[in-house]
Amino acid sequence: PELAVLISYVKGDLKELLNDSCFTSDAYVAKEVFNVFPSRLNKKFGEQISQHQLHSEIVATQVANDMVNHMGISFVERLHTSTGANATSIA
Repeated sequence: PELAVLISYVKGDLKELLNDSCFTSDAYVAKEVFNVFPSRLNKKFGEQISQHQLHSEIVATQVANDMVNHMGISFVERLHTSTGANATSIA
């Protein structure tokens, strides 16, 4: 249970760092919003999903979750320490 709480905090903090319009509006990264919704909804409401008021938050959440799930909770901190790069550059 303690590890789940730690993972949750790391994902939340990383999401806040990534929730930057320059990052979340990048054409490649912005496609992450479509991973949240079923393909039927993406096909029918793709334009509305792209312009949703929570678009940036959804994209940042997806990227943060993927990074932590695949690379671990200390990945961003390790790369930041060794390279000086910020979270958006690492993502």
